[in-house]
Amino acid sequence: MAQPPEFYLNLLKELVEFQNEIREENRFHLKSAHVVREVFEYFKTNGTIILSKGASLFRARYDSEFSHRPIPVEQMSAPPPGKRRSGRLNPEGIACLYCATDELTAVSEIRPWAGRKVTVAKGEVQKDLKIVDFNFQLGSVNQQYESQNQQFFEISVNSFFSARFAPENLVGYLPSQYLGEYFKINGYDGIKYWSSLSKTGSNIAIFEEENVKFINSKHIQIQEVKYELIDLGSDIDA
Repeated sequence: MAQPPEFYLNLLKELVEFQNEIREENRFHLKSAHVVREVFEYFKTNGTIILSKGASLFRARYDSEFSHRPIPVEQMSAPPPGKRRSGRLNPEGIACLYCATDELTAVSEIRPWAGRKVTVAKGEVQKDLKIVDFNFQLGSVNQQYESQNQQFFEISVNSFFSARFAPENLVGYLPSQYLGEYFKINGYDGIKYWSSLSKTGSNIAIFEEENVKFINSKHIQIQEVKYELIDLGSDIDA
């Protein structure tokens, strides 16, 4: 059923209020938690895909700078208990397997510097996985939008999952962790979202690490890192 254009702006406004509350006011009992259900229902209809058994995923990890061999495949899964730091979609202590659809995206996501050696592993999806896809493409011919507000809403939610925070920011990822866990307990196997560091592929976070089996790993060295600058207009004259 078609929604009025203001529906999507109101939903986005409530989502922003949810982000502010979980970061700054309440943590476990939220007045704005109802919006999570609304977002879930929207993407359950408009963003569900199946990641087929046998699909390839890639994961990168730092190894020792003095190592001459890649990390063994059996060590390329999620960190073991006791070493699971919080991330974009997992609270501290809870496993989540962060992968990408291609090697370059997987490597870009760990932000190595020129000359650094890393290990890249290729994995295979072990069964059909139900994924929520936030990786919407502008101008996609397959996506029919009711209004520009609907398109703006989807792009904003994608940015919500793709935003990056410094390691010392302990509350930045709380909203995406909460929403990701809601999809997890409601039958989803993972989340697909934009990479803010690579234009070649997407990120896919898998909630249960046993759903991906790594079959090989290789040692690579970063040849070059490129930067693009944006002028924010904050020059100060002498």
